[in-house]
Amino acid sequence: METSHQSKGSDGTGALVFGILSLLIPYIGLILGIVAVVMASGVNTGMATGGKITGIIGIVYNALMLLLFATGVFFLFTF
Repeated sequence: METSHQSKGSDGTGALVFGILSLLIPYIGLILGIVAVVMASGVNTGMATGGKITGIIGIVYNALMLLLFATGVFFLFTF
């Protein structure tokens, strides 16, 4: 049976893993970053904080990449 301490530790580890993956996998990283931030919310461990930070960076990075890709395709077909 898991205690709440073990559950918090595994949530922090999962958040960090998803946060790192959000930086490494393009486009799908946007979803993984959101999952990392949600998993890290409410947990006060170092790994959860790292997961939240890497998740936020991954969300911003992938959103900018998606925006640049969308504007590039738009300008490619308009001119």
